[in-house]
Amino acid sequence: MTACTLIETVADLTAERDRDALEGSLAHLLRAQLDARTVTFHRLVPDVDGPRLCTTLRVTRDGVQRLADPAPEPARLTGSRERCVAERSALRVSSLNDPSCSYLFPVLDQRDAVGLIEADGVDALLEPEAERSVANLLRIYRHHLASVA
Repeated sequence: MTACTLIETVADLTAERDRDALEGSLAHLLRAQLDARTVTFHRLVPDVDGPRLCTTLRVTRDGVQRLADPAPEPARLTGSRERCVAERSALRVSSLNDPSCSYLFPVLDQRDAVGLIEADGVDALLEPEAERSVANLLRIYRHHLASVA
């Protein structure tokens, strides 16, 4: 993604005021930035046993798929997903014989994790500059989320 395209896309992202549209714009932007096969956006739903994942949308190269009917019972937050949210930092998940990997990114507001983004099918040798770009996009999203809340 060129710098000009990235700036245009960030401008579009910050123009959004509706949370659903904002999540879709962010997921679309991250898919393009990482050249991921898919990016899935999960909201964290409070529960007595700890937060659960409510999957709201998936972005592929073919476009955005809004999941109108989330699972009746949101998934438990376990394993790598739980670690990513608990540590409030990105996590790369890979397997030995696969040249691609998955990235997990916590979605933070000013105080807490409010979501989780999964990027699948990302080149396992992601450049440090691309990782910084994603971290900065998530920081912009966090600040913008605070302004529309």
